Amino acid sequence: AGAATVSEIRSLGIPAGYVPFPFGNGEKRKNVSNVAQAGGAVVVKDSDFTGDWVKNALIPLLRDPVRISEMAARTAAHGVRDGTARTVALIGEALAQTKVTPVDQD
Repeated sequence: AGAATVSEIRSLGIPAGYVPFPFGNGEKRKNVSNVAQAGGAVVVKDSDFTGDWVKNALIPLLRDPVRISEMAARTAAHGVRDGTARTVALIGEALAQTKVTPVDQD
């Protein structure tokens, strides 16, 4: 559930199941929280990711084309497809607000 992976999957509108890395400050879970809350992904704790969970939760989900389709639409709604353009615009705004003073070239 790294930020780059989550962003790429969301931008493609792919519903996903995430097992956030259980260490650190919880940032992996935060990376998927918005799309999970919107119903575009399922999140399972590392300790709960067992054969029984796959059998009882994941397999039934994968066999439900209606739910998968709904999850795909919800995931796509949270995806960002114009990240480069947004970044360039932010840089342009920052440059426009910044007074640049020439540097002496002695």
